[in-house]
Amino acid sequence: MLASEPNDRFAGATRYLRAFALVLGGHYLLRAGLADEARMPLARFQVRQLLPEVAALCEAACEGAGALEDCGA
Repeated sequence: MLASEPNDRFAGATRYLRAFALVLGGHYLLRAGLADEARMPLARFQVRQLLPEVAALCEAACEGAGALEDCGA
């Protein structure tokens, strides 16, 4: 993304931040789950249900502004 044009970076920023938030949340939930077994079910949910979205979000973040420009936005 750093080598992209500014509009391309701006177009992917929200998806990039969402992916980052999911990974960071998963990291801290897993750390909490390892420290306290009662929190492990929440960590498992994050890893199994939410983290799979990260790959698609990263791919979409790198797509650029072309799709937005085609819509006339």
